[in-house]
Amino acid sequence: MHSVLVVENRKKWSRIFSQGLGSMGYQVQVVDQVKQAEGLLERTEFDAVLLNLHLVTESDFLGERVLAAVVRYSPLTPSIVVSGYPNRLLNRFGRYQYQIYDLFSKGIDPNKFDLNDLFDAIECAIEDRAIVCKLLDILDSYLSEDECTSVRQELTNFYSYPGFQGFQPLTGFTNNTKRQTLGYMIAVLVSNFGSDAICTFCDTVRGLRPTDLKLGQELDQICPVSSRSSRVKLDTKTVDEIEEFIIGNDLRAALEMLHGINGYQFYAVPLLRQLTDLEERKRRGIITLDVYNAGLGQISTNILELIHHLG
Repeated sequence: MHSVLVVENRKKWSRIFSQGLGSMGYQVQVVDQVKQAEGLLERTEFDAVLLNLHLVTESDFLGERVLAAVVRYSPLTPSIVVSGYPNRLLNRFGRYQYQIYDLFSKGIDPNKFDLNDLFDAIECAIEDRAIVCKLLDILDSYLSEDECTSVRQELTNFYSYPGFQGFQPLTGFTNNTKRQTLGYMIAVLVSNFGSDAICTFCDTVRGLRPTDLKLGQELDQICPVSSRSSRVKLDTKTVDEIEEFIIGNDLRAALEMLHGINGYQFYAVPLLRQLTDLEERKRRGIITLDVYNAGLGQISTNILELIHHLG
């Protein structure tokens, strides 16, 4: 039985949440104090946390302590936040600081709150957590202990990928579903560890979600079954052209060229997505110019490693 920690200081809301989740078969633990939540998170592992981000004054942001406790004690547990102040929440610390899987605007009347969307988000969060945990079990076959630690940390960042379902502020982000972005995150994390690792991860997710057609399409772009052993060797002319694109700071052209070469699609796709995400975050002012340039440098390095070590 999956377990959900509900942190809610208003009895009417806590009753609505606990009864609804209980009817879905979840084991629900409800607390109304931050210290209680911190203590439970330290002692118990939950599959998801549902939190009312309590905001009394600008200096009394109590819910943030719960989010910090989730990261500290249970780094693979996704948080779903319900808030009466979603814009102020985003302005305070953004969506990348904590592993917030989804964000919902509470509104005024509990009777008008769409519980179905909220419970769907919790269900998806728990499913994705199960996949992430499964992937971590596979990591031992491919990565060193240090690499496992690094990738484990990156996997937790998956929960904060842009595209909240329950609340859409005017940020310009598309409403990406977590099920579509999961495949992308897998490829980003393991793209430097060889095609066998990538395909093993993709096959694992396919097996866990065999009926999820959208995710299946995403995984097919990353690791087509027919491409596993058919990667062509890059000729000198192709390598030179890709290097010229990199020197000219046209990383997208370099990656699109790689994407068109048989066997390199599942390397190019995650890097293209990474580049798009980096450009969007810079355009929205989420990252500084230094961080943006560092990200471009890392993508350039990854491309060069691909064409020289694999080609």
